[in-house]
Amino acid sequence: MSLVGNSMGGFGAAYCAMHLPGRVHRLVLIGPAATFHPIVPFYTHIFLPRAAYLFLPWLPGIEWTMRRSVDWACAGLASNGPWEELFYRAMLSGRTQAQVVPKGLHP
Repeated sequence: MSLVGNSMGGFGAAYCAMHLPGRVHRLVLIGPAATFHPIVPFYTHIFLPRAAYLFLPWLPGIEWTMRRSVDWACAGLASNGPWEELFYRAMLSGRTQAQVVPKGLHP
């Protein structure tokens, strides 16, 4: 079989591939949670700070906190200025949901 897994599904797909290697022909992992690195540092450095600003946007220091999150995520990687800036901007102003249908077209 071919498996594709995103986030927690990536973890499950990787688990299947490791435990049933003769049954998995191809494996695609998209952001596989806790597969290659422990999940706790991600929550500490990325998820919790971002969640705090989603629910408490009046807290001071969002720019500094989000910059630290991006610096943590990129530590040890080759520099990629445009991607790092895009990630930083998404951390600053991203929302919890995506607008899929243009406004005004909802039934």
